[in-house]
Amino acid sequence: MSVLDKFRLDDRVAIVTGTSSGLGVAFAKAFAEAGADVVLAARRVDKLHDTAAMVRASGRRALAVATTPESRPPSRPPARPPISFVRSSTSTWPARTGPPRPVEG
Repeated sequence: MSVLDKFRLDDRVAIVTGTSSGLGVAFAKAFAEAGADVVLAARRVDKLHDTAAMVRASGRRALAVATTPESRPPSRPPARPPISFVRSSTSTWPARTGPPRPVEG
């Protein structure tokens, strides 16, 4: 087993914000290449769909979620993924909008 095999994310779900450009796109691509399905969140819907197409082209599933800065505190997922996406998962939040707020609930 190689070192990279230890970092495989097969049958996991990654949630990534800011997936319309920059680090968000890079993280989405890396997670997909590592075997994860990816929930993508971004404000720029046209570019969000481009990222979703890139994830799907790598053979993984992608769920695109349009967001607004006011939609959720940055420390919470922007939307609850459909049950078919829920398994053990990982999340990355490279794009933060506004000041940090406490998680409710």
